[in-house]
Amino acid sequence: MNRAFSSRWGFSCLSTLLTLFTVTLCLLLAAIWQLPPVKTLADTPLQAPLRIFTQQGDLIAEIGEKQRLPVELSEIPEPLIQAILCTEDQRFYQHIGVDFIGLARAIRLLIVTGEKRQGASTITMQVARNFFLSKHKTFLRKFQEILLALKLEQRLTKQQILTLYLNKIFFGMRAYGVKAAARNYYGKSLHQLTLAEMAMLAGLPQAPSRNNPIVNPTHAVKRRNHVLKRMFEHQVITQHEYDAALRAPVTAQRHGPKIIVQAPYAAEMIRKSLVERFGEYITYHAGLSVYSTLDTHKQQAANQALVKGLMSYDHRHGFRPPTINLKQLLNTEQLTRWQAALKTIPTLGSLQPGVVLDISNQSAQILLENGTMVEITPQSARWALDHPSQDTPNQSRILTARLSTGDVVHLQPQSDQTWALSQMPKAQGALVSLDPHTGAIQSLVGGISYELSHFNRATQAWRQPGSAFKPFIYAAALDHGLTAATLINDAPVVLEDSGENELWRPHNDTYHFDGPIRLREGLVHSKNLVSIRILREIGLDYTRQYLGQFGFDMKRQPHTLSLALGTGSVTPLMLAQAYGLLAAQGTHHPTALIQQIIHPHQGPLKAIQEHAINFNTPSQHPHTSTQLSASTAFLVSDILKDVIQRGTGRQARILNRNDLAGKTGTTNDKIDAWFAGFTPDLVSVVWIGFDDNQPLKEFASQAALPVWIDYMRQALHHHPIHWFIAPNDIVQIKINPKTGQAARGGSGHFEYFKQGHEPNSAELDSSIQDSTPAESAIDTLY
Repeated sequence: MNRAFSSRWGFSCLSTLLTLFTVTLCLLLAAIWQLPPVKTLADTPLQAPLRIFTQQGDLIAEIGEKQRLPVELSEIPEPLIQAILCTEDQRFYQHIGVDFIGLARAIRLLIVTGEKRQGASTITMQVARNFFLSKHKTFLRKFQEILLALKLEQRLTKQQILTLYLNKIFFGMRAYGVKAAARNYYGKSLHQLTLAEMAMLAGLPQAPSRNNPIVNPTHAVKRRNHVLKRMFEHQVITQHEYDAALRAPVTAQRHGPKIIVQAPYAAEMIRKSLVERFGEYITYHAGLSVYSTLDTHKQQAANQALVKGLMSYDHRHGFRPPTINLKQLLNTEQLTRWQAALKTIPTLGSLQPGVVLDISNQSAQILLENGTMVEITPQSARWALDHPSQDTPNQSRILTARLSTGDVVHLQPQSDQTWALSQMPKAQGALVSLDPHTGAIQSLVGGISYELSHFNRATQAWRQPGSAFKPFIYAAALDHGLTAATLINDAPVVLEDSGENELWRPHNDTYHFDGPIRLREGLVHSKNLVSIRILREIGLDYTRQYLGQFGFDMKRQPHTLSLALGTGSVTPLMLAQAYGLLAAQGTHHPTALIQQIIHPHQGPLKAIQEHAINFNTPSQHPHTSTQLSASTAFLVSDILKDVIQRGTGRQARILNRNDLAGKTGTTNDKIDAWFAGFTPDLVSVVWIGFDDNQPLKEFASQAALPVWIDYMRQALHHHPIHWFIAPNDIVQIKINPKTGQAARGGSGHFEYFKQGHEPNSAELDSSIQDSTPAESAIDTLY
């Protein structure tokens, strides 16, 4: 009986063992079956952010959740490698992917203490987990991690595994990999790091949040010192190096990508275009490098010109009382509260917020955000004498009249190391500049500050162009048979064409009328009545069809004669495209913002490049039966050249160039101010206005033209002076400036005409005039 029992017990044990073996084998096979093939590791790209550059390679933006800068092992300093090995896996070069000695030690400590005091994951196991496996802590995942680590060690060298780890591991602050960590914490390259900084970074992967030296310096120093101790114990550093690094202060600060050129509005346009084309994952994680068409020098010039112009405009319209007062925080025991409050104050460029601590007629003491005390004098604040709602004080009392203790103000540093009172501008603006030969956008600014407003006024602000729209009406007229010498009556008129079933009495800005003048003079001096008469003569239907070729959204243009005065809506980019067609002498070039897209593994994306480089507005390829001829483009350009020489744009003569052409644009009540101008090589458009449409109280020649001049002064620095060559069908004839007819004798001056449209001295005067007195010219204009 005992023998039978023993036999049954032995059979039962054997059966149990076989079952356990079978189950274990099945689990092992299942785990192995679920493992990804190691060869895919070479095909698994490191997730890296989108990086956008100027055409010269200067960084504009870095966009992506994971900030990673891939680096080769040979580019990483040896002390940093040793710091990480001593901390994370000291037997990395001895084990086979799994450190069984370390694993046994960790298990023993777990059994003895009941706590997990020592990790058992090797660097190889961490690579396996980070690349292939989930973050869920289960026995199956740990088993798979061990198996995959063994496979990795068979297929890859130690150097390859270490390179993957140093590029993949998370260091906190959105930094993945050692190079991104060095930049984000210290703003340095890897070889610029000190030993103490390397030890600080090496201690982060264990617990990036807890050991963050910026957020938790106490824990971070303890972890850093632990790393240094391990390095000293393994004889990686000397006693002297160890002691010096222990004494080193915490120098970590929050750093980001080193943006060389500020172009956030253009960067956002590119980002949006890429997401629409490739999707979010490829855009943000594939490590694309996008080289834009932006020119570094021109973009910087555009930024400076717009800010300077808006600051100048703001100062011309007086000082506004400060809206924030921190008097309740102003005592020496609450400076930290004061500094925290100042950090929330919006600023712009070199402007710095500060708070008035003490004030007298002679000076005001201002404490800046960084704790520096500076002084301003009445002379540095004399622009603030003008105030829109207060009486003008004596200059000696300007500080006490305008400021109070506790007021938050903005200061502007001066070249002589002093400070001047300033304020944040309220007006907004946009600047767009492009190459007419290629359509490439050279610079684009969509507002005075992207941080304050993401609204891109260069592409999203639909504003009335005013007289800046007139050149396209004149182009339609020249292609309809009129000439630059055609006489048009500049005289008052009353119309029934307001679109509101009431009489319309348009007038010139000055209320001055010159009578019959040549078409050229009408555009040079921006005569509203001349533009209206021209449009009435050539017809609204023809003109609207003609204007479509310039890229305007005709749904936003009026169906009345007010079209001649630019009462429709355009964006600055759209207007720049239209002027670009003039500067390109009738040749259309799609607007481009992207020059090249480079994938880190595939190289230039040639297959999609043709479709990826164009950034077009919906109406940029209009269907129209009309086309701007080279001869018409030349004639309009030549007239606009006169606008600079002797018309509304004559301030631009300060640039000392004879190859400039352009047009001002001021809308009703001075709500919008424009200047659109070009050379044969560069088109630039400036818009100034308020987002809420309040009046600027200035003409375009005061508000917009100075910005254009400042920009073009820098942008054209290396561009030679040259002008368009007249097309073969353009002739030049001396005319009588009063009649527009061919001159008889030696008097007169030369005018350009299309061949076949030149005047004949035997003909009667060709003119467009009223046949009835101006007061009763309701039914007819001519």
